[in-house]
Amino acid sequence: MRFTMLFASLFAVTSFIYGAMIFWTLPAISAGAGGLAPLDTRAFGYSYDEVHAFLNALTPHARGIYLGPQRVLDMIFPGAMALTLCLVFNRLHAKTGTSSSAAALIGVGLALGGATADYFENMAVARLLLTPGPPSVVLVDQANQWTVIKVVSSWLALLLLLGLGVLYLISRKYKQSSEPGLRKISETRPEAKVNSTDI
Repeated sequence: MRFTMLFASLFAVTSFIYGAMIFWTLPAISAGAGGLAPLDTRAFGYSYDEVHAFLNALTPHARGIYLGPQRVLDMIFPGAMALTLCLVFNRLHAKTGTSSSAAALIGVGLALGGATADYFENMAVARLLLTPGPPSVVLVDQANQWTVIKVVSSWLALLLLLGLGVLYLISRKYKQSSEPGLRKISETRPEAKVNSTDI
């Protein structure tokens, strides 16, 4: 019951923030940059020229959204997402036993690593938005690296979570299917013992 309430709360907060970014701040930023995608959403990273083009196309209003509502939402989202994933990894580990302990620990590390990279990415992107003139090559490289690390860590965590979830469902189904046979065996053994005594 406690797990269900905690998971539901974290999942609701994470989903609400994600929805706010997907349907409000990020589309507004993209619209204010001539259709160019915000840096946070570029899963494969970005080059210096792409960042320069994005910053040049960004309107003052869109820049304000990026540094205002989007930055606030993206300060909460990584932590909420990481906590949700860690909670589920811990739950699956408790359900599947020691066989999944290493995988669950790796999943927790990936979730926390992705959140950490997301926070460093946010700081680098904010500096790019606040710095007048052409962006720094070093800062663009740093932001790009954090973005790629965030995406890779997050996707690996989600894939690992999916794998553990499938493993849990398979083990549960196998356990349920084997219970009738074990029950039948346990019921027939006393009879066999009685017959041998009679002889």
